[in-house]
Order: sequence, then C-alpha cells, then structure tokens
Amino acid sequence: MATVYVTHDYAEALSLGDRIGVMGNGGRLVQTGAPRELFEHPADLFVAQHLGQPTINVIPALIERERDKVVARAAKGGFRVVLPPPHAVKLKEERTLTLGLRPQYVRPADESVNGFAVDAKVDIFEALGSMGIMIADVDGTRLTALTSPERHFKSGQPVRLSIDNGALHYFDPATGRNLME
Repeated sequence: MATVYVTHDYAEALSLGDRIGVMGNGGRLVQTGAPRELFEHPADLFVAQHLGQPTINVIPALIERERDKVVARAAKGGFRVVLPPPHAVKLKEERTLTLGLRPQYVRPADESVNGFAVDAKVDIFEALGSMGIMIADVDGTRLTALTSPERHFKSGQPVRLSIDNGALHYFDPATGRNLME
C-alpha cells in the first residue's frame, strides 16, 4: 500500500520517505527519487537549497583556465577552487555559474584529509552539542562549515579549512539547473 505524506520539513521527508518529490515554485514537481539521490544529486539549485541543514553554500563563480587546470573563481573575493578531472572535462569553457558546496564538505583542515586547504577567518561559531557550525570568511567568500562537537572557535580567529572539491555542485545561474546531471 502506498502512502502520500506532505511535509515542509526536509528532515522528515528524508527520514520517512522511500521516494520523495520536491515541489517548486508554482506547485510543479521539480525532482523525484530516493532521498539520498536527491540530496547528493539535486536536479537544480532549488532542490539543493531545500534539502540539508545547514543549507548548501552558494557561491557565484567564473570558470577559468589557469595553465593546465580548470578553476572556479568566486565572482567576488579571492576564493578559488581547482576542479577535479571529471568536472574539469565537462566544464572546460569559460562561463559564469553558481557553485554549491554542502557544509559537511567544508571542515577544519585538521579534521579532514579530503580536498585542499584554504585560510579563513571565523565570523560566527555555534556549538550545537552533536556538531559545531562555523561561518567563516575565505578571501571575501562566506562559507558554512561543520566541526566536531568538541571544537570551539571565536569570532575573528584564523582557521584553516579543508574543502572537498570532489563534492562541488555546479548550477546554471540563469535557470538553476545542475550542469553535471
């Protein structure tokens, strides 16, 4: 027997549903699938922003070539990330886009071995018991990061963050469509 359950609570939908559907503006169905599929492969920026807490980092960026690398550079500030090979192949032309990066893929560098490290300055830190949430400035780009529950940071404190560039999402800035799907 199938049951249809309607909720605005993303956590409830992700935990209760075998298949979920995300309704967008105007009441249209944007994406359906298994909860993990929608979380890891959102069809567009709307779905990405509505599944996950804290919400996904959204960074307006430009794709550029630097010698033999393809990089995404924040439209404002100095933040830049080298695209991993599969993404670099698909996004090789220079263009504007919106980067999406979930906070669990941004961590203090000493808590992660994935990705590359950048210097940042803590703006806000909130200890939530089971985890910490940090908002930090990386060369003019604000990123939300998760920390282990034992950590504590002060506003203005310098911190080195590890960013998993393999976990990036790339969205068209005009339509919001995921460019890798």
